[in-house]
Amino acid sequence: MELSPMSIFTAWLGVFSISFTLMPFMMVLDWRRRGTADGFSSVNFVLPMLMTSCWLRHGYMTNDNTNITINTINIAFFVFYILCFAYYQPKRKYLYGQLLACFAAVKLIFMYVDAQSNDIAPDVMGSIAAAMQIVSLAGGVYEIVGSNANE
Repeated sequence: MELSPMSIFTAWLGVFSISFTLMPFMMVLDWRRRGTADGFSSVNFVLPMLMTSCWLRHGYMTNDNTNITINTINIAFFVFYILCFAYYQPKRKYLYGQLLACFAAVKLIFMYVDAQSNDIAPDVMGSIAAAMQIVSLAGGVYEIVGSNANE
């Protein structure tokens, strides 16, 4: 394997992305220790699922194996986090609503992209994925606003 700047960047991107995906694992351990996820929001797990689904689709459309690998791993971890959250969260109503909205949004986005011509569809999917990445930052804002409202 040739060591090129692109291969170094690809490896760095993979490590960087997966390391951020592993960060919530400490929360899962805390939920296990406390026996509950009460007081936590599922928004920070559901929004990344939306974003990662879009990037995964973009990876398939562009035949980008790095994109496919990173986002498949990320989706697997976020499914794990959501399952742990559901197990330790006594009030799951909001989680169910968020997951339903996420699945509906993914379906609508994919239908919209499928309606585009083949020459622009990957670019449209990439633009939507980038927008969803920005939207997923709203989860952090939601947490900050929610925690300030409770004080």
